[in-house]
Amino acid sequence: GEQVDRARRSVDRRLHETLLNTLAVLSHPTSDSPAIRAQCRADLDGVSRRDVFERRDVPGIVAEAIRRVPALDITVAHVASVDVDDLRTAHILRDALVELLRNVERHSGQSSARVEVTATESVITATVSDRGRGLAQAEPRFGLREAAGDSIASVGGTVSLTSGASGGTQVTLTL
Repeated sequence: GEQVDRARRSVDRRLHETLLNTLAVLSHPTSDSPAIRAQCRADLDGVSRRDVFERRDVPGIVAEAIRRVPALDITVAHVASVDVDDLRTAHILRDALVELLRNVERHSGQSSARVEVTATESVITATVSDRGRGLAQAEPRFGLREAAGDSIASVGGTVSLTSGASGGTQVTLTL
């Protein structure tokens, strides 16, 4: 039932976050760069082993997400110096940020993005934005819906998306 569906969605997300992204990168003309080859190798290695990322500090989580998208020029506007509650939440936040940054890389038509993370006592808000072509579809694609949205929802968070007709997209994760 529900446990099987949850496990299937988890596998689907992991495949989307690693193998499918790796294959997409390998088909891109810049795939011969050493940084991209190293990231593809790490993604493929990561499929067969447990994720050993053990940081709970938001600056470390953001730095790891950025490291996983080497072809994108990422500006960090601000990152709050706070910790998330547990490693599961840290992994979910990191993976959601990676998915959002890879979406910029693949779909925006831009080579740059902006990341900002703010925090209050009880809420962490992470925003990824670009000045790209924007989203024509009202329905989010798999990556945004499953890899980011469902994962963030599983820890009590929300995802909101703003995309203007004149371009640019902003996705905000709230935990």
